[in-house]
Amino acid sequence: MKKKNQNKIAFVGSFDYFHEGHWDIVLQVLDQYDVIYIIIANNPQKQSHSLQARKDYLKNFLQSHPVAHTKIYIKTTSGLTTSILKKLHVNEILRGYRDTTDQIYEDQLYATYLTTMPTLKRVLVASRPAYVNYASSKLKQE
Repeated sequence: MKKKNQNKIAFVGSFDYFHEGHWDIVLQVLDQYDVIYIIIANNPQKQSHSLQARKDYLKNFLQSHPVAHTKIYIKTTSGLTTSILKKLHVNEILRGYRDTTDQIYEDQLYATYLTTMPTLKRVLVASRPAYVNYASSKLKQE
């Protein structure tokens, strides 16, 4: 039976590949939500592995990082982020940033989201110092 009025949030990104820095962002809000959707999206400006490869990688990652009490679901999308958020009945989005440049990008992205989903709330979480240097692009080069 589905719990009524579940507290849900979606963590959306290209996640190519999902890493400890991403996971730390999730951990910072984990106890505040009943459900966390990790939505792997295609970003046409990035050259990424396939959605399926990224989803498989994330599944393996989550199996080695179990959590209690919060349900984490993996979804993928090639369409608008706000379309999948509406479909999942999620009105909060989780985003992380490492520095001022990321924060400016996140503000611009959020303004774009609001054009198609004006009631969307954003939870913007700063990377903790141990994870500031984590970036999927760096991991792909290793």
